[in-house]
Amino acid sequence: MINDIYSSKKVMADMEGFFEENGFLQLGDFLSENFEEFRKTLEEEKLLEIYEPLFCKKKMLDLKNIFKLELIKVIEFFKSKEFMNFVESITEFDLILSKFEVNVYSHKDFIILNDETPRNETISLIYDLSDEFSEFMGGMLTYTTKQEEVFYLEPAFNSLSLFYDPVEIMKYLKYLNNKCGDKKLVRIEMEFSITESNI
Repeated sequence: MINDIYSSKKVMADMEGFFEENGFLQLGDFLSENFEEFRKTLEEEKLLEIYEPLFCKKKMLDLKNIFKLELIKVIEFFKSKEFMNFVESITEFDLILSKFEVNVYSHKDFIILNDETPRNETISLIYDLSDEFSEFMGGMLTYTTKQEEVFYLEPAFNSLSLFYDPVEIMKYLKYLNNKCGDKKLVRIEMEFSITESNI
């Protein structure tokens, strides 16, 4: 299911080196199949409305009630040993999946930065099936310390983004304003704990 361009030893070595140096990596055209069916089927699902005024507003797929094959295929892939091996090869960490969500963000949605929330060192991943956005619409996922913004993620359809998140890094999703119309951010969002053998 992973695009064949990421299977060569040279490309893998390049990805490992870039991630080690920069702490992040974005891979375009990541999946070779099933992703368009996943996005289309997700549009037909009734999503859970999540609203916590001090933290976030979004919609989430109920992972306990998934019956459509188009959704199951992609979700099972991202939880598979094949995918875990791929991520561990790039990050060179032994990882444990600690969070898995399928989230949809649309007009008026947000994630608020909260520097009081306890954080651990993690690897976070975002598989993106979002509509095309511009920064004027909001929706940019921003990584920051208490002193400065260090990185922001632009939506990119069928891309996989990996981030090393030390404890001092926080993130927030800029409010999606009325300029976004009916466009949506559609993302599989994962977090991996780094095992003690790496620390």
